[in-house]
Amino acid sequence: MFILIEQRGALIEPDRIRASVPDRRPGETAFVLTRTSHEQPWRYAGVARALGGDIWSIPAVDFATWRALGAGREVSRRLPDGYLERAREVVQAVLRDPGVGGVLARDGKQLRIVGEAPRGGLRIAGVRDPRSGDGGFAERTVSLQDIAWVLAAADDVRARGGVLDEARVNRLRYLDGTPKASTRWIDTGWALLIAGAGR
Repeated sequence: MFILIEQRGALIEPDRIRASVPDRRPGETAFVLTRTSHEQPWRYAGVARALGGDIWSIPAVDFATWRALGAGREVSRRLPDGYLERAREVVQAVLRDPGVGGVLARDGKQLRIVGEAPRGGLRIAGVRDPRSGDGGFAERTVSLQDIAWVLAAADDVRARGGVLDEARVNRLRYLDGTPKASTRWIDTGWALLIAGAGR
């Protein structure tokens, strides 16, 4: 069985489609093909598995396909279960030590812990170097999602080897082909520092 996707909105999430299949059998799967215009060839997008009703799970599509056929602004892959809760634990650990007002350093730059963000992340601010004046930045939030993706990447490194760095986190998190301007790349480095301090 094949499911052909070429209309905007057929992808309801980067890894979810809506397709009505009459007389679908339990456990049935389908090959998914996508195209973003009638002039383009069909592209294989993976195997779809029924989740219930008309909703099917597929491997996450790339950024261009999501923008052409999707119905949302999200550019992250689906975060595996359990990581948001682990990220909350990291935030609570950092709030205990070094605590509000405490400082963490990375690559010669420092951040100050301002407090817990309203949605559970961490509010931070840059600490300006008194000699050079560098390193300061306005108060901002490193979200639970930012920290959770660092934890997922750390597990990926343990399973597959390699290095835990910003590139690894962003490659795991964002759809293939996502431009830097569409991401929260600026917070990935701070999330790495926070996750390291909170473990």
